[in-house]
Amino acid sequence: MLTHGNILANVAGCRATGMGRADDVFLSFLPLSHMFERTGGYYLPLALGAQIVHSRGIAQLPEDFAAQRPTAIFAVPRVFEKFAERIRAAVGGSRWKLALLEHCASAGSRVELGGAGIPDRLLADVLRPLVARPILARFGGRLRLAVVGGAAMDPAISRLFIGLGLPILQGYDMTEACPVIAVNRLGDNDPDTVGRPLENVALRLSPQGEIQVRGPSIMAGYWRNPEATARVLATDGWLSTGDLGEMRDGRLAIRGRLKDVLVLSNGERLPPQDIELAILGDGAFEQLMLVGEGRPFLTLVAVTKESDEKQLVKRANERLKAYPRYVRVRRAIVAPEPWTVENGLLTPTLKIRREQVLKRFADEIEKVYAGDAAGE
Repeated sequence: MLTHGNILANVAGCRATGMGRADDVFLSFLPLSHMFERTGGYYLPLALGAQIVHSRGIAQLPEDFAAQRPTAIFAVPRVFEKFAERIRAAVGGSRWKLALLEHCASAGSRVELGGAGIPDRLLADVLRPLVARPILARFGGRLRLAVVGGAAMDPAISRLFIGLGLPILQGYDMTEACPVIAVNRLGDNDPDTVGRPLENVALRLSPQGEIQVRGPSIMAGYWRNPEATARVLATDGWLSTGDLGEMRDGRLAIRGRLKDVLVLSNGERLPPQDIELAILGDGAFEQLMLVGEGRPFLTLVAVTKESDEKQLVKRANERLKAYPRYVRVRRAIVAPEPWTVENGLLTPTLKIRREQVLKRFADEIEKVYAGDAAGE
């Protein structure tokens, strides 16, 4: 139950970040049934006196960017993951074009995020008109910021676009908080975190590392469900989010969902989202999910163009060298089709429905572990 007071408080907290402006043109393309888009792409622009343009749909999004030339958007990571795939596919056949892209992105990200020297600034000044401008023109040429939430985003993708000159500001939201809790700001952006809490949101971590929040934007409770309300909302107003986090210099970093933590049969615990993001840094993987609860090892279920299981396992583990030895993939299952909202494997904000993926691939998963037990 979100009250008018909850909504107005969250809009006020978002306005106080100073990111939105009255002369902005917001392109709205996420479902308005979700508070992330309703607050960021609807209520906030109205409060600012800004313009809102509604996209015809995800399939027409590239055309709508070009035609409407927005200056600000609220998006989910999948949108930029797809754009990054198209960018790399467009230059993938040319080594020198790929090298120019990588030099532009790395130098530009240091310029924008700190740590840049004179060579980086000179390189960014030279390469951005040549490399970045044609890419950013795909967004209409006027996009000055994108706030990303709803799911975790690979920091490497954030840095790619930041380096090209488009600030990607990752935030943290949940419906029960109406929804924005924390967000990076222009001039104070760390892609490895979801930024600092809003000014009117208090945040703390439980002894288990669970994120808890309190403030005027926190829900009144669940409709006609006092038992569910009591499980997450304490009498003193603190909401237990179910997410794991840590604080880094005043910024919040998300470590995964408490309920999604995988506990292997040897007792090792790991939040899968960080590991999945690391693997997604390899362009062979389009979508993926780790499996391993109560099992002796990790298995990967993936949407990919690569059909060789051994190659998939090898490529996944190449991305996991910085993790402890028990964080390694031993088997891979290739999904026959992409995961979408229509086939029930993604939410409307394009997050993976983990329970549905487990059900859909239950037979294949059982065969993997039965085969291993049989020595195959």
